[in-house]
Amino acid sequence: RELPSPALPAFSLAKAQAVLPDAIAFALLAAIESLLSAVVADGMTGRRHRSNCELVAQGAANIGSALFGGICVTGLIARTATNIR
Repeated sequence: RELPSPALPAFSLAKAQAVLPDAIAFALLAAIESLLSAVVADGMTGRRHRSNCELVAQGAANIGSALFGGICVTGLIARTATNIR
């Protein structure tokens, strides 16, 4: 019926060190996927995207989503192409 209240997860230095390599790998893959999706959309629409805005907005949205218990997502080529058509 309503959104959960925002909350920070339990944090410890050991846990942060354990997940940092995987988090960096996921972040890089998500950035590449989103930018590739933006380039495909540019080719279909004839417009140009702003890479920095794309990545900052994606990061802010994923942080906000995590605060409410959501999961992180990226832009996907198939969905982007479908929405443009």
